[in-house]
Amino acid sequence: MAAALSPILILGAVESFFNAQSAKESRRLELLAAGDEAVDDLEQSLFLAESMLEVFSPVVASGECKRIKADLQRTLPILTNVIHFDANGQSVCSSVSDIPHPITNMDWVEELRDGAQMIRTDAFYGPISETYFFSLLKRLEDEDGNFTGLVAFSMRADALVTLLKFNDFDPDIDIAISDRDGRLFGSVHFAQVPSEWFDELSDKKPPPLLVFRDASGVQRDITVTGVATEGVYVVVSRPAPGLLSEFTIAQISGFGLPMLAFTIALIAVWFSVDRLVLKWLTRLKRIAKIYGAGKYNLRTAHHFEPAPEEFAEFAEAMDQMAHKVDTRDTSLREALEKRDQAVKEIHHRVKNNLQIVTSFLRLQSRTVRDQSARSAIASAQHRINALSTVHETLYQNEQLDSVELKPFLEGLLEHLSNALGMEDSSVEMEWSLDNVVRKSDDSIPIALFIVEAITNSMKYAFDESGGKILIKLEKTDTTLELTIKDSSYASDWQSGSDALGQKGDGLGSKLMDAFARQLRAEFKAGSDADNGYCVELIIPHSAADEKPLDPHSFRQKEPPRF
Repeated sequence: MAAALSPILILGAVESFFNAQSAKESRRLELLAAGDEAVDDLEQSLFLAESMLEVFSPVVASGECKRIKADLQRTLPILTNVIHFDANGQSVCSSVSDIPHPITNMDWVEELRDGAQMIRTDAFYGPISETYFFSLLKRLEDEDGNFTGLVAFSMRADALVTLLKFNDFDPDIDIAISDRDGRLFGSVHFAQVPSEWFDELSDKKPPPLLVFRDASGVQRDITVTGVATEGVYVVVSRPAPGLLSEFTIAQISGFGLPMLAFTIALIAVWFSVDRLVLKWLTRLKRIAKIYGAGKYNLRTAHHFEPAPEEFAEFAEAMDQMAHKVDTRDTSLREALEKRDQAVKEIHHRVKNNLQIVTSFLRLQSRTVRDQSARSAIASAQHRINALSTVHETLYQNEQLDSVELKPFLEGLLEHLSNALGMEDSSVEMEWSLDNVVRKSDDSIPIALFIVEAITNSMKYAFDESGGKILIKLEKTDTTLELTIKDSSYASDWQSGSDALGQKGDGLGSKLMDAFARQLRAEFKAGSDADNGYCVELIIPHSAADEKPLDPHSFRQKEPPRF
């Protein structure tokens, strides 16, 4: 909307600019017209004075100052004094005084000496009459053209002001005369104006409209023009237009009205958009966030009854969608709960069946006399117990697809400690386990790997004095590392291996190697620097296999018991 209305506003601004320029030009022309009419008599008198000076300068030079003044008084009433000066600027004769006196400004004498024929002076102060004068100075020269002096016609400034006349103009217009230094005569508002104004006047450019504050602080429009020849100027002024003048109103009509229309349109559009669009869009956004949080039972269509029809229909459609999603979500949750219960039941039954198999093997081992056969049956029992531990952990967990390894392995290690008689054999087992969550499918090979490693350590690593087994599960940036180390004194199960990275060829080593391949892990085994035996399982991280730990997803309060 703002973009659509912008051309109108721009056109209004352009029109207002040209209106302002036109109004300014009108004010300037009106002041110039008043000045031109007022100075007609003054210009004629000055031209007449120059002509009389040209004609009578030889007579004045002969000493007839008083006679010439008397003869010209009727024709040239502004004439105040007629004076003859010699080449040094000393008066030779004067119409008002017989006492010789020097010229007021010797620069005038030098200018005439240098060749100037006629000079119109700026206003100067006469100490005898104590008033300001303007003078016309005419060069005198002999037959050879040498400078011999000058003749002056002096005119009082206040006498020149009496020649300013104008009619049919605004009574607020003030007209005065000025010299080049900016001294005003005949003005009731100004005594002085900037002299720079007169320096900027040009015959080729029209006089500009100037603005200046008078003695009372009122801002006035001013024009300055020269009279006849340089030296005397007319200054015309009147009060500058105020806010409610015709000039200001013209500008307001060109720019203010489009601006007002533009503002009203923007306010109307904003109000309409806010009341009819943004308000309801905000409500729909809040409802979408509520539905996104899974609260599909919220019904909001009735809140949109006052809204425009499109928003009400959209809210009704969202209600219907939420109802359908809620119904489907409830059905899916029920189906998932049934599935989870079924899977948990399967794990529970598998665990029970494995315990029955373990019981059968225990009973069978009592009837077997061969020690190697009894050991083989015991090893099978340990492996089956590990599987049973996995299934028991799975049906105790809230999530069936993952296992929290720390409590799971702690339960397994406690079971192995009891089952293998570590306390009776003076074997101490210690562990340090990071709490990591892995897929359920990974928990079985990890558990069986630990069972094989610890079982082999108990078989081959210690004599009657016992020893220690250390288990460490550590999560790094890129891998999950399982380390099982014993303080062995024998190396029967190592099959001659004596360096980490070399694996034995017994059944236990083969099984651990198979479990490592199932986990896509690296399997290392061998003696370490402390003369013990160490096995390592380095399992790479995988977004599909490893999950972030969520303590709210596991309901298991303590490690499983066997």
